[in-house]
Amino acid sequence: MLKKTAFTLYELIIVLAIVSILSAVAIPACQSWIMQGRRDAVIYQLYHALFLARSSAIRYRAIVTICPSRDGYDCDMIWNQGYMVITGNPERPERILKVFSPRSGTLSWHGYPQSPYLQMTAQGFTNHQNGTFYYCPANQDPHFAKALFVIQSGRVRLSQDKDHDGIDEDSEGKPLHCF
Repeated sequence: MLKKTAFTLYELIIVLAIVSILSAVAIPACQSWIMQGRRDAVIYQLYHALFLARSSAIRYRAIVTICPSRDGYDCDMIWNQGYMVITGNPERPERILKVFSPRSGTLSWHGYPQSPYLQMTAQGFTNHQNGTFYYCPANQDPHFAKALFVIQSGRVRLSQDKDHDGIDEDSEGKPLHCF
């Protein structure tokens, strides 16, 4: 004789309640990990581009430019649409070393002197430029904002959360904000 086994309605409701509670707790945590992963992917791709520009400038003994580019052929003004590393003049590149595709969020360059691009010299220094690359996620949450500081020596430094409030600070110690 076969013994029939089944779940009661009460048992099914309890299991559904437990699964619902666990999902409600786990999904926001997963979204935070996804946002951090996207931010880190953008920042490390940009860090790689800056390293490539600096090392290529030294290797080729020429000025190498990192500039925003929508089409991967010409430099323009909007960093969100992608960027590239080139040799030669930004208006007429001699050689395209690498094209970087756009990622989610916004990326901007604020440099001094004001210029839409950054150049590295054959000595590995910037071409008399200091500045900051800012990244903000698509939802503009400053908890996931990040900055890359570039100084004239060509060195790059990541922003940090020094006061442990969950938001990185800029070079003056002020919290990063998305605008």
